[in-house]
Amino acid sequence: MKTGLLYFEAALPRTLEPSNLVGRLRTAVSAAGSPLLDLKVYEQDSKTLVADLYYRKRLAAQLVFVRPYLEEAAAASVWEEPRQPPPGEGYKPPASPSVAIIIDDIGQKRLDFSFLNLPYDLTFSILPFTPYGAEFARRARARGREIMVHIPMEPVDYPRINPGKGALTTIMSDYELVRQLEEDLAQIALAVGANNHMGSRLTQDEDAMRVVLSDLKKRGLFFVDSRTIASTVALKVAKEIGLPCIGRDLFLDHIIDEELIRQNIAKAGSIAKKRGYAVAIGHPHLATLNALKAELPKLKSQGIKVVPVSRLVR
Repeated sequence: MKTGLLYFEAALPRTLEPSNLVGRLRTAVSAAGSPLLDLKVYEQDSKTLVADLYYRKRLAAQLVFVRPYLEEAAAASVWEEPRQPPPGEGYKPPASPSVAIIIDDIGQKRLDFSFLNLPYDLTFSILPFTPYGAEFARRARARGREIMVHIPMEPVDYPRINPGKGALTTIMSDYELVRQLEEDLAQIALAVGANNHMGSRLTQDEDAMRVVLSDLKKRGLFFVDSRTIASTVALKVAKEIGLPCIGRDLFLDHIIDEELIRQNIAKAGSIAKKRGYAVAIGHPHLATLNALKAELPKLKSQGIKVVPVSRLVR
């Protein structure tokens, strides 16, 4: 986040349509009566609406409105230990309790860069076709952070719920799936793995997932199943074709509340102490950033390591 840039983030009520909010924002800017002000608004996906306010053609403020995603909220409502794939040949379990924390939805806003200042081995999953994705990837790799591609995939409520540009859908042919996947991966060339953005429908389609995961294997990438639906077949297919993989244990911030996020970080640590490892997914919210700053030193004091997710894939 650049010095002097104002940043504001708020939850978008489900009762407020993004088009109505855009209209209100444009009315407010027009009412200011300054020809030096300009507003650019874009909906990254069905979760996120971003409004960039320019003054004298320079970005002065960024307003981000987030609508909590129903798939993630439903998937996170009850924790159930995923059926992780059996270890592959050469797999070495972590020597001490370890937590991998993946920050999804990277690339949409300048706040994302603030997560790079955390002195922990977080993993960042970057959405393709986002305004800051490529720059974030370069900076993350320069700091030794692990990056993935956050592949948009068809959810159950598609097209009402839109995963954004570059989405893989069940109506695509095998050729179309591979071609779109290639375009998505080309956006984040430094990535070492991938996970699904939304995808509650596609990850239930065994044929489609076999095509997608087989292509990831050819490229030497691993896959993390975000488990946005209980009936996902992604881990099953990945293990059948010999693709290194692992599943999410819990979402940290499906409810954007700092205290609840702190509790979920502690819960990830408890899972790791019990089982040896845990995989948690968060998102680039201010509340998440503050919760990580507060809780990760506590995990360290308990002998729990924060590791890149590649250390845990099986």
